[in-house]
Amino acid sequence: MRRLYCILGIIWLLSACTPAPIPPTITPIPTPTPTPRSSAWGDVELVAQAEQTHAPDILSWFGGKLLVWTGADNNEARHYMQGRTQTSILALKAFYPFEQQLYPADTNDVRMLWLDSTERDSRELRLLAGVVSQDAVAEFGPNPVSQIRTRHYDGLVQNDNRLLAIWSGGTGVINNLYINHIDVRGRPTSATLVRQSADYPVIVQSSLGIEVFWLQDNGRDAYRSRYLPNIEPPSLQEPQGLTRLGREYNDLAIENFYVGMDSTHMYLFWQMWAVDGTRQVLFSSGSIADNDFSDPAPLAITPDETRTVQTTYNSGTVYAAQNDGMTAEYAIPLKGQHSVLPIAISMDNRLGIAYFADGQLLGYQDVVQTEALIGEPSIEADRDRHLYLAWSEPTEFGYADLLTVTTRR
Repeated sequence: MRRLYCILGIIWLLSACTPAPIPPTITPIPTPTPTPRSSAWGDVELVAQAEQTHAPDILSWFGGKLLVWTGADNNEARHYMQGRTQTSILALKAFYPFEQQLYPADTNDVRMLWLDSTERDSRELRLLAGVVSQDAVAEFGPNPVSQIRTRHYDGLVQNDNRLLAIWSGGTGVINNLYINHIDVRGRPTSATLVRQSADYPVIVQSSLGIEVFWLQDNGRDAYRSRYLPNIEPPSLQEPQGLTRLGREYNDLAIENFYVGMDSTHMYLFWQMWAVDGTRQVLFSSGSIADNDFSDPAPLAITPDETRTVQTTYNSGTVYAAQNDGMTAEYAIPLKGQHSVLPIAISMDNRLGIAYFADGQLLGYQDVVQTEALIGEPSIEADRDRHLYLAWSEPTEFGYADLLTVTTRR
């Protein structure tokens, strides 16, 4: 028996001195060091590497810029914001957030609208609102602006500082247009139905007042109406048909719709895609004063490097251009009404700015070479007429590089 105890003791001593098994080495996915990139405006800034499907939204803010995008932290969806003093995760609940947009609230805060589901197991989207500080700190929200299925939205800050939100959605397969007012703390009024059987709403402040644009008949027909802000409940005047996509575009599907303005004309942009995944932009223009708009046609730009033009922006050399040649894949106009309208243009792995004035293409500036973009770029201008561009490029590691460049030094 004593011998058995001795043997067991030796075995215990050996096991105690034997090192623990070494766990297998897990090699993390390498994060590449971004290669410095330049552009016609200067160095390109890598804002973040995130699970984002389009460019960050930009808001010019007292000589600087605010950026917001989506990403993930600990396998949870998050809102991220680059504020005046820091970049941080916003403490706003999120499940599948996208299409964030920033709007001024007061001198310290901005309002944010975005689409998201309100339950983890639901993919039915709602329009939500929140308020964040210029230092990227969430203060209020999320507050539900819509209570039913929501597809597209737009917003406009009115003279009384209320944010006017217009969105499309419904309880069935038909989409209608609804309007809410949102105060400086992100609190919405009840939604008001203003148009049935409509989608892709855009709201603008022109020299004629507040106007709403939208599409009907699966995005084929463009309409326009004045919005009457001092009438309760909110309402639209008699809608006016503007133009219609021709049958030659029946094999294209609509992805988005935008409206831009110079001092005398309005421009409608259909973002289209084909079954093979290629994209193209169709556009139409017409006078602000009437509803005589041109037939939609492809936006295709060729610069003339023998002539330069003046654009009123601090963006450097801009060449004259004509509407032919390389077809644009994305075209995002600067919001608001401007004497010269700049539009972010993506074509042939290049990102640039097209300038329109008096209903015509004025010029084009090639800004930066890019990879194939993930979604649409963003464009913004500040009060000193400096321009900002942001875009999203894919990487081999499954996330996107979010990039920005500006004319402000």
